[in-house]
Amino acid sequence: MRALILVALAACTYDEKIFEGPFTCIGQSPPVSAPAIVHLTGTVVDPLNRQPVIGAGVELQTAPGTTVTSIFTDGNGRFSFDLNTQGVPAVGFDLYAHQISFVDSYYFPPRPISGDVDTQISLLTMSESSTLFTTAGLTQATGDGNVLLSINDCIEPPLAGATLSSMPAGTVRYFTSVTPSQTATATDAAGVAMVANLPPGKAKLTAMAQGHTFAPLEVSIVANAFTVTELQP
Repeated sequence: MRALILVALAACTYDEKIFEGPFTCIGQSPPVSAPAIVHLTGTVVDPLNRQPVIGAGVELQTAPGTTVTSIFTDGNGRFSFDLNTQGVPAVGFDLYAHQISFVDSYYFPPRPISGDVDTQISLLTMSESSTLFTTAGLTQATGDGNVLLSINDCIEPPLAGATLSSMPAGTVRYFTSVTPSQTATATDAAGVAMVANLPPGKAKLTAMAQGHTFAPLEVSIVANAFTVTELQP
């Protein structure tokens, strides 16, 4: 079930050439410029069978409910947008993926967009969502939203032993092996976690790992939907 939430970025805020060890991005100055046009591409997948979701709607939004442009995934589950950054890192954007019989997902980048991004967005079926909550020992509250995320080092490596908190507070579950655990107190080697039953609106997510506290990431929580993201130093 771990494949439910992992989101892979092909490009991040910092130049990965500067990384010489764990957490080497901490203290680095973020970019102040960006290409005039960046390409946002990705694949929408069904996490149960790992097959692409063909014909899923994907919308580039400035905020949940405020769509800039939209597209349907092709025969490979792929989508593509061009984003005009006006030369500065873009903030406040999300990707909204939806399909009949699936639970809506909103993907939030972990940092301002300063280069091309290629991502994978998982759409959970209603049945998968129900199984996720049952395995986690939780009841999904109607009208609340939920976060699925990975806690990673600067570019890609996931972090074991990381802990997660949110404001407002939700119920945190960490994944052990391939399922959400009712007893785990930190991430395993895959760095996967979820926050359940958050009220709609803004939420701040913060992680701690190996003595480092990450800067809070603000995301939007949408009723009866999943917010998908990752936390990085």
